[in-house]
Amino acid sequence: MSEALASLENKIIKTKSQVQQLELLRFKSNALAKRYPIFSGILDTVYDKSLQYGFQPELVLSIVKVESGFKPNARSYVGACGLMQINVPVWRKYLNIDQTRIYEVDYNIDLGLQILKMYYDESNGNMKRALHLYNNGYLHNNTSYAIKINATAQRLKPAKLHLNLS
Repeated sequence: MSEALASLENKIIKTKSQVQQLELLRFKSNALAKRYPIFSGILDTVYDKSLQYGFQPELVLSIVKVESGFKPNARSYVGACGLMQINVPVWRKYLNIDQTRIYEVDYNIDLGLQILKMYYDESNGNMKRALHLYNNGYLHNNTSYAIKINATAQRLKPAKLHLNLS
């Protein structure tokens, strides 16, 4: 009986620790949202849309960082727009783009992920090739983009929580 009691006490201690970790994450998330509401909204959208399209959120967040530096109103010298740097003239006819919404966080990320998903499917699940096409299209051969995205994604990976929920 004392062995069972000790095991139960250990589980209670472990559960309390897990609850504290989750409360800390909730606290940090709320503080981030209050201090940086635009960035927090970008994170929420990236997370939700990544799951919707079947991509890792860190990958999509790294694309946003590399493409626009997290600036929703970014515009490149070639006219690519927003967080995911959508080239409206190229994609307008394929995606029925509403130009008035191109800088909206949700809309821009959704468009970018539609494009990435198309390239991913076309590349038979080869993410390196899909990223190459996302950045270059079919005309250029810049092979460093996928490497840059991967390196950025590795830096953005969250610290592992040591939650043992068994």
